[in-house]
Amino acid sequence: MGVGLLFEVCTTMLDKNDQELLNAEAYGIASALGLAGWKIDITWTSLPDRDMGNCSPDPGQRWAEIEIDPEKHDTPEEARITLRHELIHCFAAQFETYRKAVRQLVREDDMNVLDMVFSMAAESLVSHVQIALDRKA
Repeated sequence: MGVGLLFEVCTTMLDKNDQELLNAEAYGIASALGLAGWKIDITWTSLPDRDMGNCSPDPGQRWAEIEIDPEKHDTPEEARITLRHELIHCFAAQFETYRKAVRQLVREDDMNVLDMVFSMAAESLVSHVQIALDRKA
């Protein structure tokens, strides 16, 4: 008996139909990405600057918090794309384990540079996975 995904969605910006569609999309993508057993909390909230979404994964605990800013999406489809992007960050979260280990081995100044490179590489990976999913669809 497998452990399923748990989603907690809190929203006041999207109507119930939009919420149900996004839940179905999130569950399907998470399952396809091998995230069975993860607990993923999805909240809809204002985010700073130009951030449309944010993912804070903890691969050791198989848990993630995804935040999406509903005010920065004109359509449910735009929110769906952001949701998928953030779920792919969960898929790539094992790299966070590597980053935490490196953090213990290098000076803070050096880690700042490595963090920038890591962030660019993570976003590049996520974008390429999105392209691959788009081609498959």
